[in-house]
Amino acid sequence: MLYDTAAALAMAAENLADAIDDERPDWPQLAADARALLDALAPAPPGTVLDVDAIAARAAATPGGYWVAFTDSMWIPWHAHDDDERTGPWDTGRYISVQDGDWHGTGQPPAALWQFLAAARDDVLALVAEVGRLRSALGEADDSEAGEWACRQCADAYFGIPPGDRLCPKCRSTVAEGRAR
Repeated sequence: MLYDTAAALAMAAENLADAIDDERPDWPQLAADARALLDALAPAPPGTVLDVDAIAARAAATPGGYWVAFTDSMWIPWHAHDDDERTGPWDTGRYISVQDGDWHGTGQPPAALWQFLAAARDDVLALVAEVGRLRSALGEADDSEAGEWACRQCADAYFGIPPGDRLCPKCRSTVAEGRAR
C-alpha cells in the first residue's frame, strides 16, 4: 500500500511540474492532490488541529450539480474548462461513472453505499458550514476568562466561563437566602 501511494505521489509530482511549467490553471488542484498523497504517506501526528478550510476547499472543488445514485452505480457531472457551452436542458456535459464491477465474493455493494457516496459532497459542505457556525458561536462568547475557576466562597472548582459574582450555584442560593432573612 505504501509503495502504491509513493508511486502515485511520484506521478502527481510529475503532473504538477508539467502543469506549472505549462502555466495550466489546474495546477492548484494538482498540488492539493499531491499534498493529500504526501499526507497519506506521513499522516499528521495525533492531536493535530482539523483543517476545516482545507476540507471545505476539497469538497467545493469537486464537481457540483446533482450526483445521481442508482442501485449499482453513481454518476458525477463535471465540466472541463475548455468544454463547449451547454446547448440545452438535456445537455448534462460529462459524467464520471462509478459502477459495480467484478467483486470478490457474491455480495454486491448495497444501495446505501451508492447513496452515501452521492451525498458525500453536499454532506461535507454542510458539516463544514456547521463547524464554522459553531466555531463562530464559540468565538463570540467572552472566553477571556474561560477555563477552570473556583467559587470565591467555597473554593469548589468549576470549568467554563465564571459568573460575574464568581459564586457557584450552591453558594449563590445560600447568599440569596441570607439576604432574604
